[in-house]
Amino acid sequence: MTDDWRTSANCQGKDTTAFFSRDPQKRQESLATCAACLVVADCLQARMEEMKETPLDDCGIYGGTTPAQRHRLRGKDTRRKPRGKATYVT
Repeated sequence: MTDDWRTSANCQGKDTTAFFSRDPQKRQESLATCAACLVVADCLQARMEEMKETPLDDCGIYGGTTPAQRHRLRGKDTRRKPRGKATYVT
């Protein structure tokens, strides 16, 4: 894969610090930028390839996904597992 797709990315030329922010609103804005991007699949594929080389260095929004979503895509679910049976009050 070549990096030619990057020139067509919606984030090209923008301040990308929001893509690495912990602020929920900025993360949602970043995800919206990706959702409207024509090369979102190329971006995600590139990030997944990069993660093979540096799996512990995964942060930020790439290809319309969060780090947790990318780990699940790779089969490494990072969400907390429930410890017991949930009790619901009705």
